[in-house]
Amino acid sequence: MQVTVMPTATPTPRSTPLPPVPTAIPSGSEENPVRMVIVPASSGLSARRAARELETSLSERTGRAVEVVLADRYAEALAALCDSVGGVVNVAWLDGVSYAAAEAQACGTPLLQVERRAGRSSQAGEPIVMVANGDAGIESVADLRGATFCRLGYSDLATWLIPAIMLQTHGLDVAEIEHVVDYEDLTLLLEAVADGECDAAGVPQSAYSGARSAVRNALITLDESPPMPYSILMIPVEMPLDLRNELERAIVAMSSDEVDAEALDDLLRFERLVTVESSDLAPVRQFVAEAGLDLAVLGS
Repeated sequence: MQVTVMPTATPTPRSTPLPPVPTAIPSGSEENPVRMVIVPASSGLSARRAARELETSLSERTGRAVEVVLADRYAEALAALCDSVGGVVNVAWLDGVSYAAAEAQACGTPLLQVERRAGRSSQAGEPIVMVANGDAGIESVADLRGATFCRLGYSDLATWLIPAIMLQTHGLDVAEIEHVVDYEDLTLLLEAVADGECDAAGVPQSAYSGARSAVRNALITLDESPPMPYSILMIPVEMPLDLRNELERAIVAMSSDEVDAEALDDLLRFERLVTVESSDLAPVRQFVAEAGLDLAVLGS
């Protein structure tokens, strides 16, 4: 008797469902708002009120959810800009040094620039002038080794951070300055240098040119920076083009609207806003780079 072996039934393989792929939350939605980070020119209630007004107007004009965040330092604004990943869009208004750091870290690209009134026109920034007492025997920046340098404060851009870069460009570390003295305002600061209480200081060009003639005559100029931008709106490199265009149109329109411009002015101190490209700011990047600063760590 022949036995026929029946084939064994092979179970039909069943596919294992893949885990659901999360849907990217669109930039500018309520769940993923565009964040604009600003170091405000005003302070307290005035700045907070202006931020709320700016937030509301930007949201209405763009049709997107926009959140305005006030920061204490430009390093915070830079860090937020560099954290624009995975569909998160953080834009930031930066000063000249943090702008150079953003470019060096490939975190963003410039979109708009603040101009402020200067006489009968407006300008996007101004040079910082390093001056010294004419009777102190100082003829160059290198002669400031062991000198007394005066400023408005440790975090002041014009009277300390930019002069510190100028010192390093000339091979002089700030640690080689023997004494650093803080003053309350630019007028007192310049008078202190003229009177010999300080050997040198760095001040905005407008403050130097606007000082009394007796003060200017007692000073000599040691060095001058390129015009340092007042404020630059930086956007992430990968920001969607439609969102970029909507945001730019909205801000420019606000700058010419009487009500909205007041809120912008509280935060930015501007005469007008102009478009800007990286090539326009090459002198700023070169100035900062010549000091040999490690811009990769700024804001981190």
